[in-house]
Amino acid sequence: PSALLRNGDPVGSFARLVREFCVEAGLTPDLMVSTVPGFIDIDGDRVLFAGNVPELNGHHLASELGDVLGLPVIIERDSVLVLAGEVIAGAAKGADSVLGLFFGTGVGGAFLQGGEAFRGGGWALEIG
Repeated sequence: PSALLRNGDPVGSFARLVREFCVEAGLTPDLMVSTVPGFIDIDGDRVLFAGNVPELNGHHLASELGDVLGLPVIIERDSVLVLAGEVIAGAAKGADSVLGLFFGTGVGGAFLQGGEAFRGGGWALEIG
């Protein structure tokens, strides 16, 4: 996916991909949620650092993408959304306090308590 964003307009490219997907799937979403493999500011808008998708670094992705698509956009660290899925319907279903560690191109983690992600200063549990 990173190669698709290297044309100097990563937000526009991302928006085109979303629109194409929605048209092909016949979807008209009221809201979009997107994961980011890295660090997001405490307001949940700007990508502070995404080592594997550096084209997004510094972008206010939620607001920029929302403006282009004309709908609200929520961005969240990928590890938080993966763990939330496990709490809702997976191995941690129903648990109140859950720690998840995820190994891929890097090592990430998340801690959810009462359905809320522990964020620290915005960098919590992003190990490297």
